[in-house]
Amino acid sequence: MEYNLVLIEWKDICDPHAGWKSLEESAEFNPMPCKSVGWLIFENPEKVIIAQDISGDEETNGLSVFPRGCIKDIKRIKYE
Repeated sequence: MEYNLVLIEWKDICDPHAGWKSLEESAEFNPMPCKSVGWLIFENPEKVIIAQDISGDEETNGLSVFPRGCIKDIKRIKYE
């Protein structure tokens, strides 16, 4: 089976600074923009799953499971 290599741009939760902050300071923090690359092995309306590795026996290694709500964009990476 063929799998697409993809770049996923997504937003992650973050804890930018430990310790006490005022409510005003706390409201200034934002989710962390992230990028991940992998083989697209599954997607549905709830989630997208990519794998770092796929063996010849179609076993996977290094999975990342993304809730759809965190994903900003998915781009196919062309390769030869």
